[in-house]
Amino acid sequence: MSEKGDLLDVRDAKIGGKIPFKKWDPSHPERYSRPITIFDTETGHNDEILSLAAIKVVYNNFTRQLEFVDQYERYYHSKDTRSKSYREHLAVHGLTPKIIEKLRKQQARQQRLKYSEYYSPQEEINFREFFRGSILSGHNIAKA
Repeated sequence: MSEKGDLLDVRDAKIGGKIPFKKWDPSHPERYSRPITIFDTETGHNDEILSLAAIKVVYNNFTRQLEFVDQYERYYHSKDTRSKSYREHLAVHGLTPKIIEKLRKQQARQQRLKYSEYYSPQEEINFREFFRGSILSGHNIAKA
């Protein structure tokens, strides 16, 4: 961590944690519940999405445990980088333009993942595809 309190130093920034994923088989509804996707967004100036993260889980009725199915993690640059509120919003989330760029490059290199630089209607479609068929649960959602 940096000396500035909770702000993450760009050297410490890295993408997602290690989640022990299980293979979910939707052809056995007696064994598994409907998937649940839990997501969180970090927003900036004018509610612009800076990051979007989610995990998808199912409840195994036989073992009575949640099983992780998939994860979704995206970082976006802001279109308005000049305003003071832009920098303040980034700081609240421990992000900087350098950290966002580093995380995007890690994803491209490690996961061969490429997506829009800015949150866009296509990115919304991609996320909707990820959670399709799930019960959706959001954290700190201000707008519907």
